[in-house]
Amino acid sequence: MMLYADFKTLRKFYSLYTKRQIEENNESVRINTFYNTVDSVKKVLYEDVHIDVSEYEKEEALLIIDAFDTYFGQHPYREFNEKMTNHIKETGKEGVSILNEIGPFPFKGMFKKIIDYELSLPSIFNFPLKLFCLYYLRDFDGFSFEQRQKLSDHHGKTILVNG
Repeated sequence: MMLYADFKTLRKFYSLYTKRQIEENNESVRINTFYNTVDSVKKVLYEDVHIDVSEYEKEEALLIIDAFDTYFGQHPYREFNEKMTNHIKETGKEGVSILNEIGPFPFKGMFKKIIDYELSLPSIFNFPLKLFCLYYLRDFDGFSFEQRQKLSDHHGKTILVNG
């Protein structure tokens, strides 16, 4: 779990991380964005770290989607896990990284639902996966102390990134 203090810090993290994972570690990366539009994420990746977004999307090395759709719409998360397992086998990728913005839940005031959702996910997956649950610090402050503790305990590691 990663807590970020501002959006500039988040953009720097996901752009540098994505470039490294795709180009140096032969992984696929999925970015579920909420506080930035899909187009603005693509623009940051292209302009800041010179990623050929279109090419990587064609190769299925990069997928950028709206986190709201991931949780409440067209891209159900659980179906994605099975799809990624097959994708890794078919493409010869070393693994997958998922950068998951959790913002839709606090936005809708669904603090208990995100706790239940997070706790329903396994801590260990049956394929090479790096899963980052990204919490905007102001959203995280909306959870009770007990809820924050449950999330921290479940993730095992909490990183605070501050510009």
